[in-house]
Amino acid sequence: MAPKRGAVAADPASQIEFDSGGMMGQMSELAAESAKKRRAAIYAQAKKSSAAYENQLKRELSSLEEALSKTYAAFRTDDINTEGKIKATWQLVQDDVKDLDRNVCQSFESGDALPQIAQDSEKAMLAFDACELDSKRLHPEQTGPTN
Repeated sequence: MAPKRGAVAADPASQIEFDSGGMMGQMSELAAESAKKRRAAIYAQAKKSSAAYENQLKRELSSLEEALSKTYAAFRTDDINTEGKIKATWQLVQDDVKDLDRNVCQSFESGDALPQIAQDSEKAMLAFDACELDSKRLHPEQTGPTN
């Protein structure tokens, strides 16, 4: 059978090669789009988890600051040396809490400071415990029953 007049004879091999190149291009585009969507979903989930964790840490910080404030207010005294010691301890605790809050913010920006947050949190809690123990020792009548 002769080709029709005006029809262009196409090489079937080049047609297959062209089609497979087009398919590869489409597959590459689909894979890139899929990877982009996966990255966006992972990033959104990480951001959501980070925000939840950050909110939890902020609540804990707020609770700690409130407890420290109440402890400091409960153990004020006329004894200048004792009050100075409590104020100095209180200032250290406030500084630790500020450091912790700053580190929380930085950790969610960088994503790699969580060990530092744990360390700072522990340091703030130790300072709080020291302040509380000093206050109980100095003013046992104001502390009430201990658990």
